[in-house]
Amino acid sequence: MHDAALRLLRDLVENQFPCFVGAEANLFELLFTLRERSTRNVRRLLLDSSRSAQILTTFSCAHRQSIAATEVISSSFAARLEPVYGLGVLKPALATYLSASSETPTPGSFTLALRLFGNFLERLPGEVVEDVVPQWADLIRRALEDADSGDLRRAAIMSLVSAQSALASSAIADDDDADGVSAQRLDELVGGLRPDQRNLVAYYIARRR
Repeated sequence: MHDAALRLLRDLVENQFPCFVGAEANLFELLFTLRERSTRNVRRLLLDSSRSAQILTTFSCAHRQSIAATEVISSSFAARLEPVYGLGVLKPALATYLSASSETPTPGSFTLALRLFGNFLERLPGEVVEDVVPQWADLIRRALEDADSGDLRRAAIMSLVSAQSALASSAIADDDDADGVSAQRLDELVGGLRPDQRNLVAYYIARRR
């Protein structure tokens, strides 16, 4: 039933997108909740010693497929949104999800949101990115300082890579030291990065070339 619902949701996003006009934030919240539920189900299965290894493997695989499906649907939906508008509905949806969860939120949905954030930034000019990044600074720093999830920290770093790339390619396109200037500006926009965090951003920027 769950897999069928995800297939239907994907079909609606890809073929009936106007159905979601005005309800974009609600859909993001739903996808974050589904992503978290699938993650929790995987964890519970892996901790259940009463089940056989074969059953655990089968159910774990199914739940991981559900996780992948929510990410595919989220990316497909975000790609159909105008980026500034998309960011405007993504941030409150994430804030609502993080504050409304009855349990400590799993990092998977937060990670997904930061990936979508980075994808939106890739579609924006540097001058718009300068306005957007400070609005997300608290969430970015929260993810960067998360001690439990390497995936979440990496998603935050990659969103900063997207931001710096936009800054370097448009706002300061004529500067001889575009990377250095954009890195400094990004640091200011986020409110300060540690040297190791700046080095990671620089590393992934270099890998893009």
